[in-house]
Amino acid sequence: MRNRSEQKHVTFEPLTMEFEERSNEEYKGNIPSSSIHSISPLFVVFFVILLLGLFGLSLLLDSILPVPLKSADKEKYSEKFIAEEARNYLKGLTDFGPRVVGSYENELLAVQYLKKQINDIVINAHSNKKIKVDLQTVSGSYYLDYAPYGIVNAYGNVQNLIVKLSSINNNKNKSILINAHFDSVPTSPGGSDDGINCATMLEVLRVLSRSADDFEHDIIFLFNGAEESFLQASHGFITQHNWAGNCKVVINLEAAGAGGKIILFQTGPGQPWLVHKFSKVPHPAGQVTGEEIFQNNLIPSDTDFRVFRDFGGVVGYDMAFVRSGYRYHTKYDGFDNIPLGSFQHVGDNVLSLIKNLVNTTEIDNLESQDQTKVVYYDFFGLFMIVYTINVATLLNYSTALLCLIVAFRCFFTLGLRLNKEDLLYILITKMGIIVGWLLAIGFTVILGILLDYLGYTMSWYRNPWIILGLYVVPIWGLCCGVIIIANKYSFKENNSIAAHTQVQLSCVRLIWCVPLVIGTFFNIRASHIIQIPLVFNSLVFAVIHFSKLQYSVRTWQFLHLISTLIPVCYLMYTSVILMTFVIPITGRFGSNKNPELFVGFATLILSVLISSLFVPLITLVRSPLKVFYGFLITFLAFFGLVFTPLGFPYSGDFSSPAPQRFWIQHTGRAFYNINGTVYKQDAGYFIVNLDRNSPRSVENFVEDVKKAQSVNTLSDSELFYGMPILHPRAIEK
Repeated sequence: MRNRSEQKHVTFEPLTMEFEERSNEEYKGNIPSSSIHSISPLFVVFFVILLLGLFGLSLLLDSILPVPLKSADKEKYSEKFIAEEARNYLKGLTDFGPRVVGSYENELLAVQYLKKQINDIVINAHSNKKIKVDLQTVSGSYYLDYAPYGIVNAYGNVQNLIVKLSSINNNKNKSILINAHFDSVPTSPGGSDDGINCATMLEVLRVLSRSADDFEHDIIFLFNGAEESFLQASHGFITQHNWAGNCKVVINLEAAGAGGKIILFQTGPGQPWLVHKFSKVPHPAGQVTGEEIFQNNLIPSDTDFRVFRDFGGVVGYDMAFVRSGYRYHTKYDGFDNIPLGSFQHVGDNVLSLIKNLVNTTEIDNLESQDQTKVVYYDFFGLFMIVYTINVATLLNYSTALLCLIVAFRCFFTLGLRLNKEDLLYILITKMGIIVGWLLAIGFTVILGILLDYLGYTMSWYRNPWIILGLYVVPIWGLCCGVIIIANKYSFKENNSIAAHTQVQLSCVRLIWCVPLVIGTFFNIRASHIIQIPLVFNSLVFAVIHFSKLQYSVRTWQFLHLISTLIPVCYLMYTSVILMTFVIPITGRFGSNKNPELFVGFATLILSVLISSLFVPLITLVRSPLKVFYGFLITFLAFFGLVFTPLGFPYSGDFSSPAPQRFWIQHTGRAFYNINGTVYKQDAGYFIVNLDRNSPRSVENFVEDVKKAQSVNTLSDSELFYGMPILHPRAIEK
């Protein structure tokens, strides 16, 4: 450093006092190795390894399941859920194979099997418990509003097997409803959808029926026999059964995958106390982000929870397994692929939740309870954080204010003032960051359209790790590249690289405050995903700038990195959950949508949020272009993989399937005129294209597919071209 007494007068006095003096001309090019604030490109390699380690930790935290209890533990843990007992129940149910509504397997074998297991439980119940069993056969009709068209559904003679568990001394007429369905789609044995949850209910019923504890509220177990036919049996129960009127809270158990953890993805409406009760279960897992995605119809699915809520006015919980969504509604959804820990996870949570609810006073006066929505998310599956949207509003606005205060403190201590030159410098710095994001958006669009045009879309479907090199790496590279270029023009005279980097980091936080404030204003509860990294980083930089640590050589860099570890790990954990759910859905959300854009933009948002507090550190790196070239080479390598067998989207491996789905109906059509006379008849195969590659992927292997006509070429004189549309969402596909 230059001796202070020898320094010439400059505008940015704090910088000249402590930071290495650098001129604008000196910066144009690579950072000299003599800079005490610079870091080696090898540090970037170490940092990438650190990020990969955090990503691996996120995968590990998401995959951890509780230690399952075995049947031999029943006597020792009489009040506990026994995973092996539940698995035995599931084995008996899945042995019947697919259980389609109306089939012999569903209407007779499955019902008889469940009745036998329930009767065995009744025989061994505690003397202070009374159990009633009812088999409901019900018919009805209803309307469900779907986009773009609703559906009128009429049903006849569907079955519900219902069990009511009560304490002898209970005189209240309030019930907790727990629901799962035992039917399945054609070809699928329904191991996870929804057999595991039926098995869980049987084991929970066994444990609670033997408990000596008194229950203030009844518990109704609804084994419904017609969910896959558009939620019919749940409608029959909630609108026509004698016990339905007493049901105040529902726990709906579903599956959109197989194995892993069961996740809370919908609750309410209102009633924040519900989430507080759930937060006390042993293995809480749930994200309000999933709730907002689901309730905004971004996911092509629905559950019985909607029927209970809309037709019965019931509040409660909607939970589902989402891991390995490739198995959902396929022959791969069997018994053997479900780990025993998954049984223990759902069983422990459901049993604990019922115990938390069964004596609660909130059920007695739901109308007077707070109706405020809540923000909730689990912290690595260890515990759940819950607060109302009013608290979220206060937190988010306070975080934005903190960012503003810390940024002004940063600018002031680094010598910036409210003059034209300094404001222009800050503006150019911000624009460099924003332009990087805009280029990343443009890249995502171009790549998505290009891969779709070339016929190589969904290369990541079977191997999601391809997304890292195909999207994440180039997005980070573009953001870094723009900053490298912008630094050549926005670097201020006498400004050190450390000071410039801190200004960039402050600008990043200020930019993120904009979507945080907008999201908060529109009550988007998922805004916490932005708030978490902002508050961590802002608090640390408040310490840095108010303690004058910004003048240190390495201390501020170390504190900055430490402040980002927990938020980044959490964002990666959330990303793993969301992408695990989202990627398999692209195999069934229709051929009229480009899945590259869907997954690309999801990756873009998460990647930019995770990396934005790291990317400005490229300013400190000697030879930053080497880092950019590393990103470029990595992307090109992964882009090449797309055109190899590794980029083939599908797999029929039973241990790790990723099948392509085809909805094929052998159809006979008869057209009647107004007099009831048939004026035309034909027959054929009606194929609904479920993903972007259908039917192109099989045209060279199935000759008849080449002869297929698009429905758009048929006469439009008939409703929906005279096609047998079973679900309004098929119209979009």
